Amino acid sequence: QLYRACHIWTEQGWGKAKVFYVRDFDQKEVDFLITLNDQPTLLVEAKLSNKTISSSTLRFSKSLKVPILQVIQHGGIFKKYDETAWVISVDRFLRLLP
Repeated sequence: QLYRACHIWTEQGWGKAKVFYVRDFDQKEVDFLITLNDQPTLLVEAKLSNKTISSSTLRFSKSLKVPILQVIQHGGIFKKYDETAWVISVDRFLRLLP
């Protein structure tokens, strides 16, 4: 769905949107990084039910200076975790995508 959304955003003229997987030298990773015109824009981490965001994921967010959405399977969730981090249920997240 993120790949499809990136194509739609690009076609609609928002800029060149791409989706990537991110991993550092310590083997810590984040599932998805959305870029717009080759600039990091949004991190997306997918989890089954964990409502807390890991310290390594928050570190990625702070070092790239982009917000993070942790998408979980549990329904009806939209919670602000800190200044640039949110936990959102997959049903709500998918409704936000084109």
